[in-house]
Amino acid sequence: MVQEVKIEANAPALRGAPTRGGMRGVRGQTRIPQRKPTVIFVGKCKELKGYIFDSSDQKQADKYPVAKRELAEYMGRTGDYSADIKRTIENETRFIVPRVAALSAGEAQDPMAVRIREKRIDACIRRDKKLTEKMMTAYSVTLGQCTEACRRSLRDCRSGQQSTSPATCWYCSKQLKELCINFGVESNKYTP
Repeated sequence: MVQEVKIEANAPALRGAPTRGGMRGVRGQTRIPQRKPTVIFVGKCKELKGYIFDSSDQKQADKYPVAKRELAEYMGRTGDYSADIKRTIENETRFIVPRVAALSAGEAQDPMAVRIREKRIDACIRRDKKLTEKMMTAYSVTLGQCTEACRRSLRDCRSGQQSTSPATCWYCSKQLKELCINFGVESNKYTP
């Protein structure tokens, strides 16, 4: 025998099926889209993840020295003559490669002493060239660790400079320090 089932007009036909009110009663399905998680800037260098320079954070004055120290240690771990770039970053002045002393009158006659001096001069030139390259790399890494607001502020302060390469001078490094340390100054208070 076949039983006839009466379906009422107000009752849903199947569990989970949409009713006149939409998706009411179905678990896990809502019409409100899920909020995307906020992306936190951690920097572009994987080894320096989390050590950033920011000009819009009130705690940045405390974070700046730590980020600068980590940057100096990271640059000091990579490549030849890495201690020179580490000292340059820490002291915020270019490290001056020691020059080779001149030969005395007696040593100038010795061909071996002359040859050794020439080799030392070549090594000093190579060391200075490597330091310049490392400074350019450090500048790029530093910009990669800056937030967009900080980069914008650096771009604004650099626009007044005349034909100085920001990769070889520490003008921008000093401006970065000013931006991060002097957060509450009126000029930085309303930067986006």
